[in-house]
Amino acid sequence: RLESPHKPTKHQERSPRMLGVLRKACHLAVAALALLLAILQPAQGLGLRSMAKMGDCPLCVAEDHCHLACSHERKAEPGSEYCLTSCTGAHPGDVFDEAWFQRADEDREKRRELDESLKRLGRELAEDS
Repeated sequence: RLESPHKPTKHQERSPRMLGVLRKACHLAVAALALLLAILQPAQGLGLRSMAKMGDCPLCVAEDHCHLACSHERKAEPGSEYCLTSCTGAHPGDVFDEAWFQRADEDREKRRELDESLKRLGRELAEDS
């Protein structure tokens, strides 16, 4: 360690107490800077986050609208199995009217018939082996 060639004046001397105060002040300054950076860091991405909050997921909104229409058109609870399956595949711009739910009913019936057909084929294959 190098020592200064001149002796420090009374004002330049630092007592252990003064060094402790300076150390605490330095720690507080570092903590304040870290807090400031933590606060400002999320602000950089605020544009994207605020845009995401301003505009909901369009598919989710469409499905929500479908569930509400389902309760109106079919007198079913919006969270019922009927509304859940009828609203699967809802997109923005779709019209959730009687025709929508009629198509959903037809699709449900086709799936039921296909399931029955596959079960029948499975039973026939099991009998043949």
